[in-house]
Amino acid sequence: KNLQVKEDDVKRLDAQTTELKKEFEENSSELTKRGITCPEPSEDDLELINDTKEMLEATNDKLTSELTTIDQEILKYEGLVAKKSEALKAKKESLKEAEKQLGVYEKQQGAKEMFLIKCQQENK
Repeated sequence: KNLQVKEDDVKRLDAQTTELKKEFEENSSELTKRGITCPEPSEDDLELINDTKEMLEATNDKLTSELTTIDQEILKYEGLVAKKSEALKAKKESLKEAEKQLGVYEKQQGAKEMFLIKCQQENK
């Protein structure tokens, strides 16, 4: 799941990069037409950009790690639910079998009582 998320992120970032480059070229062209120049970023700007990039990458790594942990927990609980479901199913089947045996026992008790009543009537 996490690999798919990362692949989707890469595709999304590539699409955004392409779009931003296109917008940059359009903006640069517009500024040139108007005679407005835009200076290159200063060292301080580049440092801020790199710091921001590193911070975003660290945040992304942390979130990806948390997603992995959550995925593992979900799998763990799904396994527990499956085990409990199987145990519940087995108990239901055991209960059905016990109910069948109880029915047979009740029929045997009824037959026994009828036999005893019949024996008592014959002995009179």
